[in-house]
Amino acid sequence: MEKRHFTSHPYSQENNGEYSQDNYDPNSKKSQITISNILSIHDENLFANKTDINYRFLPILGVQASYLQFYEDDPFDDLNMTSALLNFYRIREDYVTGYWGIGVTHVGSDVQLTGFAYNVGLDAFWGKQISTEMYWKQSYLNKTPLNELKFMLNYHINRTVLSAGLVNHNLAGSNFAMLGAGLKVYLH
Repeated sequence: MEKRHFTSHPYSQENNGEYSQDNYDPNSKKSQITISNILSIHDENLFANKTDINYRFLPILGVQASYLQFYEDDPFDDLNMTSALLNFYRIREDYVTGYWGIGVTHVGSDVQLTGFAYNVGLDAFWGKQISTEMYWKQSYLNKTPLNELKFMLNYHINRTVLSAGLVNHNLAGSNFAMLGAGLKVYLH
């Protein structure tokens, strides 16, 4: 297995993605921290806001914490979900990052249940500051699956990423396809 280092951010210097094979790159890092937020809209009455913090303490391992809040206007109601996952980054190439993880999800508000969660993700860096992000997470609470599927098109500006795409949530049999817009920052 070839050794990988983090780039300072995608498309920095002569790099494309999040990982570099160059052992002599002075800008390479041993860890990476990102924070992101996505606002998703289903219709005029339902929207969601998701914040993620991802800390990769090794090129192959990272911890992802997320908070997802759903809001409904008519009548007003809300639902929140908090997740913590340990991710294993199996694909660490110049143009592709692929991972899977396991952890827990807690659904708050009136539900108050905690259960098992797992995810898979793939980020492809196409060049010219463009990348795509595909993500799927499934959580089980009382044998009821909660699914999240995300396809985002990203535009990179130094350490900042602007994104737009589709986010689909399946909550206990109710399906919500949403348009999403987001912001991601590479802190370290």
